[in-house]
Amino acid sequence: MPTRIFAITAARETVTLDNEGRAEVSFTASNTGSKSIAGRAKLVPLGSAKAAWLSLDGEQERNFAKGEAHQLTVHIAVPPGTPVGKYSFRLNIISVENPDDEFTEGPSVSFEVKELTVAQAPARKFPWWIVAVAVVVVLGAGIITWLLIPQKISVPKIMGEDISKAKVLLEDAKLRLRTEPKSAGATPGTIVDQNPKKDERVAPGTIITAFVEPEPEMVTVPGLIGQSPAQVEPILKKAQLQLKTEAKSAGATPGTIVDQNPRKDARVAPRTVVTAFVQPEPEMVTVPDVIGVAANEVEPIFKKEKLEYQVMVQGVITGKVSIGAIADQSPAKDQRVPVGTKVTLRAEAISVEVPNVIGKTVGDAIGEIRSRKLEDFMDPHEEPNMWDIVRSQSPEPRTRVAPRTRVTISAR
Repeated sequence: MPTRIFAITAARETVTLDNEGRAEVSFTASNTGSKSIAGRAKLVPLGSAKAAWLSLDGEQERNFAKGEAHQLTVHIAVPPGTPVGKYSFRLNIISVENPDDEFTEGPSVSFEVKELTVAQAPARKFPWWIVAVAVVVVLGAGIITWLLIPQKISVPKIMGEDISKAKVLLEDAKLRLRTEPKSAGATPGTIVDQNPKKDERVAPGTIITAFVEPEPEMVTVPGLIGQSPAQVEPILKKAQLQLKTEAKSAGATPGTIVDQNPRKDARVAPRTVVTAFVQPEPEMVTVPDVIGVAANEVEPIFKKEKLEYQVMVQGVITGKVSIGAIADQSPAKDQRVPVGTKVTLRAEAISVEVPNVIGKTVGDAIGEIRSRKLEDFMDPHEEPNMWDIVRSQSPEPRTRVAPRTRVTISAR
């Protein structure tokens, strides 16, 4: 339901037109809301009245402080030939920010268009003595008129100016201003034409008509966040808006719109540029090869490539690098990854080489296994003899294993 933010009163409910079909009436508009608000005045003809007959003195859009009142003057100019009758209009005030929900309709003001008639005087004998007097009067009036009638004024240029500047220029030239809307693709509120034209000579007090570029119809900005630029471009085009993209990192999926300006549901003029802030594609780097590098020396390598790393507590045995050096990494070297990716590292653990005990006696094999800090094991069901010859072993000879690894031997 609409909210009445403004209080509007008219100085008169009925106005009388002069012989030229012109009049003016004042309205008072007050902000009754709890905060400052920008309001736009709108003249609404009622019934058979025409919008072209009505014009507002001053700017249509004004800022109302809390409790502030503005005086607005409306000019009425009915053209010749208008049918006789009563006509009316009202002045509405609409919130610029929320025109659909915050507006106030003013009281209606009426005026009557009448047909002028000239009364016929009864015929009578012409008084010839008046002729002589009239000649004297005309001659005297001519002299007085020549002396007293003010010189005509050159109309100043008001095209390209706003209404407030034009009003000052015309007042300084002792001329009057009236405005009419006319669309010419210029900035709203700019005067795009005038009548009479610049430098024409007119009498003081002449009304100069300024044709003003009207405010455009407003459109609603759609929501863009969470979509891609390709998805929103036809949406904005349909809404008579233009798209502009800028990069903004917010941790979202690359190519996704994370913010927008103006915001969703804002009311703006057609062809307004809407900026979509898009999550950029991440910067990619190559994973360095740190296999064989001491674990305490990898930090500057990863820092240079803008990567994170973590050395796992549990090492790995490969037998290919020195103990304490990096023996395994994930992701592997030369892979392309986003900046900030964490690379998992495992260092070469302490290990011993499994001896070759095949062909030796069980007693010698056990002694050599234990000398390497390994554990020996034989299947007790074999009932081994220390002089039996070892036929097989596991792990295989020369395999590198952790200390205290069990080495199983068999004499069968």
